[in-house]
Amino acid sequence: MMLLMELERDEARSVVDLASRVGKLRPSVSRSLTLLQKEGLVTREGRRWQVTPAGLEEAARGTRMLQDAAAKFERRLTSLAPRLSGLGLIDEHSRAMNNALSRLTSVNDIARIGLAAEQFRGRNLEAFSRALGSLTQAQAHHAALMEANLDGRLAPGMESLLRGYNRSLADMIEDSLALRALTASRTAALPVAELGAFAPISVELPAISKSVRALGQDLAGSLGLVKGVGSSEETRIRLVAPPVAGAAYVRSIRLLVEDNSEATRVEDFPLRSPRIAVRELLAGLGSGFVEMHEGAWDAASRRGPDSARHAAVSMRELLRGVFKLLVPDEDLDSEGSIRLKARVREFLNNSKSGAEFATHMACGLDGLFDRLNAYTHGDEADMDSLRAMMIATDGVLLYVLQHRVASRRSDSQ
Repeated sequence: MMLLMELERDEARSVVDLASRVGKLRPSVSRSLTLLQKEGLVTREGRRWQVTPAGLEEAARGTRMLQDAAAKFERRLTSLAPRLSGLGLIDEHSRAMNNALSRLTSVNDIARIGLAAEQFRGRNLEAFSRALGSLTQAQAHHAALMEANLDGRLAPGMESLLRGYNRSLADMIEDSLALRALTASRTAALPVAELGAFAPISVELPAISKSVRALGQDLAGSLGLVKGVGSSEETRIRLVAPPVAGAAYVRSIRLLVEDNSEATRVEDFPLRSPRIAVRELLAGLGSGFVEMHEGAWDAASRRGPDSARHAAVSMRELLRGVFKLLVPDEDLDSEGSIRLKARVREFLNNSKSGAEFATHMACGLDGLFDRLNAYTHGDEADMDSLRAMMIATDGVLLYVLQHRVASRRSDSQ
């Protein structure tokens, strides 16, 4: 409906033109236009898209539906406000908004529901602010370690490790600031409709940032950095993997919602995906996991909707499959859940900060892969976002599987 109403106002020069006008992601606009064309509601001449007479009638019907939906939507949100606060309100608003948005027909019409849009925007700003608070605290702690290194109080060879950690933290902060600015802007390419669709994922960001901070502090202590004691390669990996995963996670969301930004291309990552190290650890679980990982990255190297879906589904199933092997159903509480979240927490039950990090990262990525798989991927920007998600997944797997190696070695001693 949104596209029909926009085309009623004026024809579109291209899919990119129409996507920018309605503030929607390009893949979803391309897919919707194809469906509308099959129904005879729009027509294409060259690269230009126009609405047909049948499409005009459908748009008029949608306008009538909008009036009823908008009234119900506002009453729903008004009833929610007195009962909820904090991040719970974001999640509840997200569910209410998603239900209502299935009937709303235009970003411009949504914007007229001022109270709902502003409340939702405000809660997302709160989520990004909380995430940034944790990240700046992590940066302050890391600065103290960098100072100790300059004074010669750290073990030889630590500077390279600290520099990599610092770059990942800086990336997380920069991209979180950019997403916060997009959320605050009324004109940026992060419309209310897309915020509604991705809010359950962005809500994970404060928890991810908090766990990255706590995990970095815990692992830095175990490295014996301030005492100038060296560390094993395994422990170093466990220190670097979380911020690498966190930075890739935030970058993937930014790439998905911020169009045409050369500054945020996935190739700009200072630390590449640790895929070789991950495959070595996956080999210890079985060759099938290695083949799934290789197949996902091979698909991600190509363009097109089929390749994108192949990569997204393969990485999602790899993530789920690894944790199902590490924590089979029979190892979980019979009255508990057998979902991914329960498996992660059970496996890392001896590390509070590690469990928090892996839980929120795994659940957030699982949701991202599900949502990205629902789109038709028509350009390189969408593939960049997918590849960033895969880097984040590799970071989580590297941390978790290295934890498994360390635990098994400890048990055998």
